[in-house]
Formats: sequence, C-alpha cells, structure tokens
Amino acid sequence: MLPENIPSVVLGPLIALAVHLFLTCQSLLRGLINPGMKELKSLSLFYASVATLFLGTTVISLQFSEPAIHWGGRTATLGTCWLPVGWIYLIAALEGKRAGRVGRLAIGVAVLLSLVLVFIDHPASLSRPLIYVERLGLWFPAPSPVRVAANCLTYTLTIVYIVKMCRDHRRGGEAFGYGCLFATGLFLFLLGGLHDFALHSGWPTPFPCPVAWAGSICLSLFLSLAMAWQYRNLQARLRRQNEALVEARSLAVLGAGAAAVAHQVGGFLNKLAFAFGILKADKLSPDSLETLETMERGASQLADFNRRFLTFARRPRLNLARLSLGQALRQVIKQCRSAIEAGRVVVEVSDDQRLEVVGDLVLLHQAFVNVLTNSLEAVNGQGRISIAIRPAEGGFVEVSFEDNGPGMDRAQQEEVFKSFRTTKAEGIGLGLPLVRNIIEAHSGRVRLESWPGRGTLVTLSLPASPEGWSSGQRG
Repeated sequence: MLPENIPSVVLGPLIALAVHLFLTCQSLLRGLINPGMKELKSLSLFYASVATLFLGTTVISLQFSEPAIHWGGRTATLGTCWLPVGWIYLIAALEGKRAGRVGRLAIGVAVLLSLVLVFIDHPASLSRPLIYVERLGLWFPAPSPVRVAANCLTYTLTIVYIVKMCRDHRRGGEAFGYGCLFATGLFLFLLGGLHDFALHSGWPTPFPCPVAWAGSICLSLFLSLAMAWQYRNLQARLRRQNEALVEARSLAVLGAGAAAVAHQVGGFLNKLAFAFGILKADKLSPDSLETLETMERGASQLADFNRRFLTFARRPRLNLARLSLGQALRQVIKQCRSAIEAGRVVVEVSDDQRLEVVGDLVLLHQAFVNVLTNSLEAVNGQGRISIAIRPAEGGFVEVSFEDNGPGMDRAQQEEVFKSFRTTKAEGIGLGLPLVRNIIEAHSGRVRLESWPGRGTLVTLSLPASPEGWSSGQRG
C-alpha cells in the first residue's frame, strides 16, 4: 500500500512508470530469446524511454526538494527526447524497411539534447527557477530551450507519423491493421500531451489532473496490439511458405515420376499412331473413318500434352497460333460427349464466332476439358452447364463455365487451386492448378465464384492478341 503522504497526482505517473518498466523487461527478455526479431529492440527502446519520462514526472510530483525537482525535469526531458526514436524504428522494422533520414535525424537530435541534459548545467538553458502551478498545487521546472526542443521534436514527429500511417495504409492489406493501431495510439498520446501542456499553462482543460500518463499507456497498448497483429500475419505468411515448399517438393517428386511415365506413355502413343495409320489404309465406312479420325486427333493431342505435362511446375512453352475459341470449345464438348450423354445434363453454349485469340490450342483445349469435366462431376449426371464466350474490358476474351451443382463454401474455394488438394476418390488434385498454370502462361486470369446450393462459375480471361499480354501480366 502506498504511504499516505504521497500526493494523489503521483499515482498516474507511478502507474505508468511501473507498467513501462515491466514492458521494458519483458521486451528485453523476449529479445534475448528471439535475437533475430529487430522489432523487439525498437520496442524495448520505446518502453524504456516512456519509463524514463515518467520516472522524472514521478520525482517531480513527490516534491522532495528543489534539486530533486530539477533532476526529475531533466530525466523526464531525456525520456521525451528518445520517445520518437523508438517508434520510428519499430514502424520501419514492422514494414521491413530502413528508418532512413527521419530516423537518423531523430537519433541525432536525441543524442545532442541528451548530451546537453547530462553534461551542461547552465542557468540559461536548464536550471531556471521553479514555477508553481496552482491548479495542481505543485512546483515544476520552468520551461527551458532543451525541454521545448524535446517536446517540439516529439509532438511534431507524432503528428507526422499519424499522417504517414493514415496515408500509407489507406489502401488496406496486411499493413492496414497495424497502421491503424499505430495511428490511433499516437493520436491518443498526442491528445494527452496537449492536455497536460494546457493544464500547466493555466488554460481550460476537460480534466483537472494530468492525463499524459494514460495516453502513454494507451499508446503502449496499441503498439503491443500492432506487434501481435504483425506476428499473426508473419505466422500466416510462414504457414503459406511452408505449404508452398511442400507443394514444390511434391512437384519435384511428380516431375521425377512423370518422366518415366511419359516415356512409357509416349511409346504406347507412338504404337497407337502407327496402328491408326494401318487402319486408315483399310476400306472403312464414312462413320467408322470419322470415328477413327476423332480418336487419332485425340491421341495426337494426348501425345503432345504428355510431352508438356512435365512443364506443370514451371511456365509452359507455348506453340502460338490464331485460333477460334468457339471451334476449340466444340471439340471439347465432342470429346466429353459420352460423359454428357450418360446422364441428363444440358450443355448450353453461347459464343461469338468472330472472337479469336492467339494461343496454344493443345494447352487451351486441355484447360477447357479440365473445367468442363469438373462441371460435369459437380452436376453428377443431372443439371445444366452454361458455356459462354464474350469480349471483356481491356482487350480480353472471357470463357465462362457455369453449373447449377451444389457449389462450394469459402474454405473449399480457397483449396481448389492448390496442388494435390482434392475431394475426389480417384483424383490427384492437379485439374484446376493446371488450368491456372496454362491460362497464366497466356497472360490470362482465372476467376472462380461459387455459391453453396446454387452452383459454381469459372471464368477464364485470355488476351485477344499478343498486344494485350503486357496488361494481362500486370493484372
């Protein structure tokens, strides 16, 4: 319990001192455990600066003697000098940047003022007579050039960084969260400091006692929340990187195995092509010949795709030619006709025969087959699939596949483009990832929208001409 002779005005600074001493020790300990985290060093400096500030304020409030009040004033000013240095370097560390000229300027001014405070004892600069603040019933050191300079530095940089955080993070993203937290904490700290300045100056104030200590605790609280926000984002990024690493390793294993499979499948397809040549030499009916040509065309495309399957883990090489998307889609529907006719599936096609793109027919054909196959599996033999080809903004052509299947929830939508993630009993989870790889190789985009209970819409956007590829890559 505190002694009865301690003035009530001491309680606020004393609480702030205790809180920030605890936070300083905690940050230093965590910094020793995690030496690679630069943020903790800056956070420790900030907490230590606030603790120094309120150590001086507490000594002033105790009113032990005139020398003690002057010492408290110097100590409080020393802490004020280093306050902005801590949060400037903390913000830079969280953003993964260097503090730059502002950080160096803040350190230079803080060092200069600290040297004056510690080593120079001139009445004109530091040791003016005490002044009595009647509203508080306390004696305080009179304003000095060093104290005014320290306060101007701190409050000016506070305003600058509030504006900076609001300007830099208004576009959202991961930085938006801790940017808002920083700006809010700095704003509350600024209000507390301005309130106490008005209180000491005899101006009307909302509260009859100092509140800067409460503003500093609010700032520290928001800084801690910002650190927690950043750590959460960091853990999420590390988790995504680990997932990407596992996927890359899986792709490496797949590539090694696919080389052997491709050799075997390629040999089989060569024999199949030879057999087709022999069959075509026989006298066949027109229907049989048409069926044979369809099989030969499919085998040829499979052989070509087999050679390119190994490029899944990297950007495919394209064999570009001008092609009609409508014609390519008709071939896709013809290839999938047996699956369509096996149930009661209605496939509606709406396309503009004039729309063409420059692309790789074999790869685009495979992408369309994969998407249509997924739609057929979604409706499960009974439903409607709408395929549309239409021009889009920015010189793009869109090919959309919409089904009225069961749809997907948010979690399922986040998984569909990840390799080796599948809900099918016999699937390997490469269908839609391969589609995205092919479309992005054409500088296009893939967009999936799904509504549980209503269906799924997959839209493939392709540049209508090579001139649009640069904008596609930027998108």
